[in-house]
Amino acid sequence: MILLTVIKKHWLLILLVVLFLLAPAIEIILFQYLYSRDLAVVLQWLGNNKFWVIFFTYLLILSVQLLIYSVFNNISISLSITFIVFTLMNVVNYYKLQILNEPLYPWDLFLYEQLVDLLPLVAKVVDLKYLFLLIILIALLVLFCKFMPNYKAKWIPRVILLICSLLVIVGFTLNDKAPTKQVFAKYGISNALSTPKTNVTINGLILSFVLYMPDVFIEKPKGYSEKAIKEIADSIDIDVNPVNNIKPNVIIVMSESLFDITKLKSVEFNKDPLPTIRHYMNSTLLSPTFGGGTSSVEFEALTGLSNVFLPSGSSAYQQYIKKETPSMASVFENIGYYPFALHTYHGWYWNRENVYDLLGFDDFISGEDLADSPIKGQYIGDATITNEIISKVEEKEEPIFVYAVTMQNHSPYVTDLYEENSIIVENEFSDSTKGMIETYATGISDSDYELSRMIDYFNNSKEPTLIVLFGDHLPSLGTEMAVYNETGYLNKESSFLEGQYLTRQTPLLVWRNFGHSIEIPELLSPAFLSPFIFENAGLEMPKYYQFLKNYATQLPGYINSVKVDKNGELFSETPADMRELEEMYEMIQYDLLFGKQYSKKYLFD
Repeated sequence: MILLTVIKKHWLLILLVVLFLLAPAIEIILFQYLYSRDLAVVLQWLGNNKFWVIFFTYLLILSVQLLIYSVFNNISISLSITFIVFTLMNVVNYYKLQILNEPLYPWDLFLYEQLVDLLPLVAKVVDLKYLFLLIILIALLVLFCKFMPNYKAKWIPRVILLICSLLVIVGFTLNDKAPTKQVFAKYGISNALSTPKTNVTINGLILSFVLYMPDVFIEKPKGYSEKAIKEIADSIDIDVNPVNNIKPNVIIVMSESLFDITKLKSVEFNKDPLPTIRHYMNSTLLSPTFGGGTSSVEFEALTGLSNVFLPSGSSAYQQYIKKETPSMASVFENIGYYPFALHTYHGWYWNRENVYDLLGFDDFISGEDLADSPIKGQYIGDATITNEIISKVEEKEEPIFVYAVTMQNHSPYVTDLYEENSIIVENEFSDSTKGMIETYATGISDSDYELSRMIDYFNNSKEPTLIVLFGDHLPSLGTEMAVYNETGYLNKESSFLEGQYLTRQTPLLVWRNFGHSIEIPELLSPAFLSPFIFENAGLEMPKYYQFLKNYATQLPGYINSVKVDKNGELFSETPADMRELEEMYEMIQYDLLFGKQYSKKYLFD
C-alpha cells in the first residue's frame, strides 16, 4: 500500500526517471543500427559483445545527459541535445567510413573543412530512407519534448549531478591515466585492435571515440633535452656525395589522387591513360593516407616529419604547425632559392595560407588568385599549374623551388563530369564502376599530358631543372572500396598489411635535364623525399636530411598502417632493429613541432 501511495504521488517523477534511464539504452541500439544498417547484425552485436562495452557506453551517454540536465535543469533539453549530438556523430562516422574507410576521430572536430569537403560525396551515396527515418525521429523528439512535463531539481542536487557527471566524463577522456586505465584493462576495454574500423565495430563509435581522446595530447618523449638532440646530431653518419656548382630549379608537383589506374589488371582501356608518367616513373610513393587527407602527405614531403608520431587522421597543418618550422622551402631559401607554393584551390583550405608562411615560402598563389583560369570538370585544370610554373621560372633570375598542388582530379568522379571521356573501358563492369573509372582516367590523362608539356619545355630550356611528381593518395572510387573490389585489385584473401600496402601506392618520378641517371629507392614514404631530391639536384643537404636518408635506407616505407623494409617485407610495427633510430626520429619531431627547436641549430645550420 505504501509503495502504491508513493507511486501515485510521484508517478510523474518516476516516469521521467525511467525515461531518462532508458534513453541511453535505446540510443545504443539505434546507433548500432545506423552503423550496420542491419537489425540482425545489431542483435548479434548485443548478444556476442562484452557486457562491459555496453555498460561503459551506457554510463557515458547517461553522464552526458546528467551533465546537460544539471546545467539547464530541463529533462527535454538534456535528452534532445544528447540525442542530436550523438546521432550526428554516428551519421558522420558512417559516411566517413563509407568514403575514406576511416572512422570519426576526436580531432576531426578541428577538421571541419575536410568534413565539409566530403558533403558532395555523401550526397551521392546517401540513402534517402535512412535520411527520412532520421527526420521522423527528430520530429517525434521535438513533439515529445514540447508536451513532455519537466522536473526541476534544486541547486544542491544539480551541483552533485554536475560534479559526478564531470568526473565520469573526464575519467573517460583521460582513459590512459589511473584509475580509468586500470578499470578498462580489467574489463578488456581497449582500442588496441587491428584497425580503427575494427575498433568501432567491436566497441561502437561512442566508446571508441573516447578511447582515442588521449591521442589528442602529444606527450614529451622520455629524455628530451638539448643534450639529447645534440647527441642525435653527432651520431649521424654523413655520406660524401658530389655537389654540383650549379643550382637547378627544383619543381615538385603533388598530383591530386594520382594512381596508376592500369594496375587494375582486369580493366581494358582504349589507350594508356598515363604514357608519360609510366615512362618516366622510377619509384613508388607509400602514401600515409587513402582517398583524402592531402595535407598529411604534403606535411611529410615538405618537412621530413612523419604522421606516425601523430594521432591517426589528425592534420599537422591545422593542429600542430603553430611556429616557424624547417622545411624544404626554408632550406632552399637559405641557399639562394626563391621558394614558391602553388595550389589551384582555396588558400584557406587545410590552413595553407598560414602554414606556408611558417614553412618559409616567399610566395603562395592559390585558387583565389587564379579565378579566371579554365575549369576542367569541377575544378581548375592542371594546365594552369604548368602555365604558372613556366611563367615563374621565366620571371625569376634566381633558381626557384616550387611546390605545386593540383586539384583537377579531386573526387567525386561522376559519370558526366567531362563533356566527353577520352579514356574508355572496353570490357564489362557495373555501370557505376565503369563510369567512375572512365571519368577518373580521363582526368589523370590530362595530368599526364601536362607533365609531358612541362618536360618538353625544360628539355628545350637552358635552365637546369629537376622535376618531381607524385600522387598524394589513391582516389576514393565508390563506397567501401567498391571499384577496387569489383576489378580484383583487392581481394578477400589479402592480409590486412597487403591491403594497406596496395591502397597506399602512388606513382613517383624524378626527372632532370642535366646529369646522368636518377638514383632513388624503389619505394619511399613522402617523409623521406627531401634527401633524394637534394642528392639528385647535386646540392649539399643539411644533416637532418642525411638522417632521413639513413632511415630510408633501412625502412623506406614508413606509415601508420604498414612498414616496409629495404627487402620489401611488410610489418605492422617498426622492426626491433630500427626502434632506437625511430626514437631519435620521434624526439626530433617533438623538438621541432612542440619543443624548443634545438634541432634548428644542430641539424639545419
